[in-house]
Amino acid sequence: MKFNFDILSPIEFEELSKDIIEKKLSMEFKVFKIGKDGGIDLRNKDNGTICQCKHIKKYSDLKSNLKKEVEKIKKIKGLKKYYLIVSTELSPQNEDEIFDLLSDYINSSEQIISQKEIVSYLDDKENLEILKRNSKIWLTSYRVLELFEQKFMDFQVSSLYNLIQRDINYFVETKIFRECYEKIRNETAFNSRESLIGQLERDKIHSMEILGNNND
Repeated sequence: MKFNFDILSPIEFEELSKDIIEKKLSMEFKVFKIGKDGGIDLRNKDNGTICQCKHIKKYSDLKSNLKKEVEKIKKIKGLKKYYLIVSTELSPQNEDEIFDLLSDYINSSEQIISQKEIVSYLDDKENLEILKRNSKIWLTSYRVLELFEQKFMDFQVSSLYNLIQRDINYFVETKIFRECYEKIRNETAFNSRESLIGQLERDKIHSMEILGNNND
């Protein structure tokens, strides 16, 4: 599934990162307010683990930002494990450059979580609750909108079927019914202002005429 991370604010991306890293490492992190964070965005003080979250689109900008962060990281007391989460798309070369830049603090690729890993993590059904909590990134996803549309259609069809099953035994074709049926049969499109109930009633009339006169 494709996610639009561009619509997230820095604090919203930080909240998403917190959800991911907490589940990934099975430990709680404290969030620090935006501003002079001393190189710390998320921290578990008991384990000496910190996580920096960088919501930056272009790699060149990310690299420039990280160069400035190195001196801040050096001053962090009690640091035992460092993680970096970025909304940036990284190539293998980009990742290697980050390794070199932060070689004193990163010794495994698992410590760098890029956009690709975030998407993969959110696509995992085991992490559905994280996706639910961060609705802003998936509400604009084409696939999610497609699923909503399909669920709505399934609901319409199911509701219509249940109504027909309930009323079909009482179906009698009257003059009024025939006039209504002829009118809706000649319509080529739904009126966008028409309510769901109105659409269901119209579809029910059409379907009952067909089913009521079909012994099969």
